[in-house]
Parts: sequence; structure tokens; C-alpha cells
Amino acid sequence: MKEVLVTGATGFLGYHVVLQLNTRGVRPRVLELPGADAGPLTRLDVARCRGDLGDPQAVREACAGVDTVLHLAFRVSVGGGDEVVAEMQRLNVDGTRRLLDAASTAGVGRVVLSASALGIGVNREPVALDETADWSMHAFDVPYAVNRRKVEAEALARATPTFAVMSVCPGFTLGPDDPVGAPRTR
Repeated sequence: MKEVLVTGATGFLGYHVVLQLNTRGVRPRVLELPGADAGPLTRLDVARCRGDLGDPQAVREACAGVDTVLHLAFRVSVGGGDEVVAEMQRLNVDGTRRLLDAASTAGVGRVVLSASALGIGVNREPVALDETADWSMHAFDVPYAVNRRKVEAEALARATPTFAVMSVCPGFTLGPDDPVGAPRTR
């Protein structure tokens, strides 16, 4: 990796990904959401690019000169009403489209998308599911899971020989420095 852009660096997963990049000598560019708690960024070696996935100009500028994008900025919610669903659509779906468009136009060679195991589905049997699981049989019918499935499918469909799009589907993220206050291990 030469130049790396990380979205979601002020979030739990993004912070830890940037921390790992720093330990490997990589100083990534981060798309810093205006109004987000920038405290975690003060502990990291990053090049800040202020902007929001809803701002086409900021996204284009963030992608300029980058060869790898680690897209980790997603609105997570398993509850909420119409406003929450609309915000997930705006950030998760529309924002990812905007980022992929800008990355492709800028000549980025690789995008890694943090998706969700919920987008693969759930199984009532003790058998693991993967990306080949039949959604009609394994759908987890909450807006967040449907939203994340849609984002992942659209992103992967954009892959070409010169624009690699990969997806990682964690089931749950938990660990030290969790800003939400997940339970601590002793």
C-alpha cells in the first residue's frame, strides 16, 4: 500500500485499523466527519481530510492520489424509526456509492469494504453461512441487515480487473478503547 484512505477512523473499528496501519509504518489519510469526536485521531498518525460521504467534493479530494481505500464508515443501528433508516440509506448506501464512484474515477486500485455478517443472513442450524447463502432462506429482516446486504452487493458488483473491491464481514467488533463502552474483560 502506498497511499491509503480510511473512512470511519473515529469509530471503533476504524481507529483500530488505523492503529495497526501506524504500527506498520503507514500514515493513512482519513476522511474526518465534521462534528465527530476527533479525540481518537489525536493518538494516531494520520493526514486529516475533513468531509462527509455526503459531500461529493470532499470525497473526490479524499480519494485523489490514493491507491487503497478502507471503507469503515457505516451507520450501525438495529432499531429506530424512519429517520434512522433514512440516515442509514444516506450514509451507508448513497455514501458508499459516492465513495466508489470517486475512487474509481481517481484510479484507486483496491477498495476494502467493511460489511456485516448480518448481510449474509442468519442460520437457525449450527452450520456456518458464507456469501453463497440463499438470502430468501437466511434473511435477517431488520433494516440495518438489509441495508448492509444491499451495500455489499452493489460494491462487489463494481469490481473490475483494475478496480478490486473486497468485502470483510465481521460478526461483531469488541475490544479495548471501545467508545460505546462495551464490557471490559478482566
